[in-house]
Amino acid sequence: MSEPHSAHVGRSWSGTAIEDSCPCPQEPCGLVDQKRAHPDCEHHPMVRTKTIRQSHTADRCPGPIAERVEAGLDRAARAAALSPLETALTEAIAFAQAHGFDEDPAPTDFGIQRSPVGVTLATYVGAGHVIRAIVTRGGAKFAVGEIEWVHDAADEARELCDYCELEEPGAFVSPPMTDVYLPGDAPAAADVLARGSR
Repeated sequence: MSEPHSAHVGRSWSGTAIEDSCPCPQEPCGLVDQKRAHPDCEHHPMVRTKTIRQSHTADRCPGPIAERVEAGLDRAARAAALSPLETALTEAIAFAQAHGFDEDPAPTDFGIQRSPVGVTLATYVGAGHVIRAIVTRGGAKFAVGEIEWVHDAADEARELCDYCELEEPGAFVSPPMTDVYLPGDAPAAADVLARGSR
């Protein structure tokens, strides 16, 4: 059993797949107490200096879901259980599909942005649709939308614009570039802008 203020850690953003397959003893939450990490483990001993993406102190361990404790399920069953974020993203996918989204992404296909105040923004961009999920401690809200590109450089049938300066469809001509040198680095023949002249 963990000491009250030791850390339970996980190497993935969600779930316990790495912890389920390593030699370390798992805590009730499925993570690993760093102080009890197996010395042969490639992920959890502090001497390995691997990135930790989930953690909480032992005294704040959420423990297993009650049903899993009663059923005495093993590591594989615990790995199959979804984290709150994975559950929200699974619901977001179902929401989008109910509204005409015809792709079948996995929760791991979403881009995740987290804020320090506990708000998570998850976004999936498909061929013609986007799914957005905003997940907070109070629940999740979903949105699905169609993508309407303002300008698609890969579309050869688009109207030409001044920015792209296309000579022919699909042939991008880079806008003119200016070399800017650090003081003392300019070649002898280079034009050097005086400080404050622009």
